[in-house]
Amino acid sequence: ASGTDNVSCPNGTTAAPLAGSVTIKRATDGSLLVLDPEGCNFTYALDGDRAKTSARSCSFPVPELGAGVTAAATYDAIELATSDGQTMDDPFSGTVVYHAASGDLSCIFSGQATLTKVSNQ
Repeated sequence: ASGTDNVSCPNGTTAAPLAGSVTIKRATDGSLLVLDPEGCNFTYALDGDRAKTSARSCSFPVPELGAGVTAAATYDAIELATSDGQTMDDPFSGTVVYHAASGDLSCIFSGQATLTKVSNQ
């Protein structure tokens, strides 16, 4: 995966590059299950060459922001779309609350990733 995550907070806006891998599997109910390294594992409803999910939440550590900082993210919408079965567009948006010993910081985010198929496992 590659792309950009744009985060807007009261103290400024950042554009963080995205890189890494996700695993996409068929779920037992016929939907898609997307497993990511942060543990934000969501199912997506299939609709032709698209898969969509919304109102999904997860929390994960954010050590680059300091010791003990966690992020509680709520995705308003995520969509996966492919026209060739090899690459997928992945627009996403939502809200995130960063929890730290010094207090909480509420922000919004949106971004776009491109997923490239590397295997059929």
